[in-house]
Amino acid sequence: MKEIGIFLASSIDEFEREREQIGSYIGALNDIFVRNGVYFRLHKCEDMPKAMSHTRKQDDFNEKIRQSDFFFILFHKKVGEYTLEEFDVALDTFRKTNAPRIVTYFKQL
Repeated sequence: MKEIGIFLASSIDEFEREREQIGSYIGALNDIFVRNGVYFRLHKCEDMPKAMSHTRKQDDFNEKIRQSDFFFILFHKKVGEYTLEEFDVALDTFRKTNAPRIVTYFKQL
């Protein structure tokens, strides 16, 4: 089975509903594509293990970004320190390895 890793970055509180909807959408895609041997693995920080880490927890998230095929980032009114760090990690990794592919969405009122 081919696994496609997707990391979703955004302000958690600003995009709570959208993050849930994207998770549901990825689940629906898996219902369709898994029978064809493709599985979309969505990584969201709120779904990742909360256990202590030997380093900063953000470092665990950054490693998931480096391992992902796609990096989706959502922007609206603010960009938090960690969301910006995640974007920088994705961009640096993309420049070095041509992955993850970066997809940016801007929400407008």
